[in-house]
Amino acid sequence: MTVLSALWRSVKSFGNFLFGDLREMWSAPEILLPEDRIPVDKRGRPDLSHYSEPLEHYVELYNLFLNTDWKNATRRQQTLAWKQRVHGTWGLLAKGPEALPFLLKLVRHPNPDAREDASHLLGELRSRTDHQEQLLALLQEEEDLVVKSSLIEALGKLRYRPAIPALAAIILNQEIDVDTRWNAADSLGLIVGELFAAPDKLQRAAAWINEHQRKWE
Repeated sequence: MTVLSALWRSVKSFGNFLFGDLREMWSAPEILLPEDRIPVDKRGRPDLSHYSEPLEHYVELYNLFLNTDWKNATRRQQTLAWKQRVHGTWGLLAKGPEALPFLLKLVRHPNPDAREDASHLLGELRSRTDHQEQLLALLQEEEDLVVKSSLIEALGKLRYRPAIPALAAIILNQEIDVDTRWNAADSLGLIVGELFAAPDKLQRAAAWINEHQRKWE
């Protein structure tokens, strides 16, 4: 096969892929969910009072997202799966503590997107205190940086003081990426009532840690 013929095959293959997506967008209407009609504010946050279906409905929506075969899904199917994730997440938040058992399973799911969403939602359920210890244990096990940041944020929102040593270790570890350390400093600040302001956020947090370390050792 000549270089020109190989190049032509590549261009043709890309063209089929591109125009196949375009044909799909033109010929197949977007799949609308009932939740698409829920009003949102200027920030894009929906009115949670409209998520009034039973918990099982939103669990099913989220599981449909998780079960999507992304490698083989069409653009239309991927769009639908994304909406199922978004509305499922808002619905779980609207259900509040009722969604806790599902979230505690979801936070250990193999899919990092699921762990990220569950960590965020668990941080929003501030009226409950019986899952904080589990979040701390998960933080110490988690390797995915996005999920780790969600767990850090959740522990900060929950003002969970036993998380201070773990957050301090992250802040002081210069081998950890800066964004994660900054998130840990923000959460530490929420827990201890301090504002570690930028641009020297990490230095301020480290100084606080060195001053108060004996209190938790």
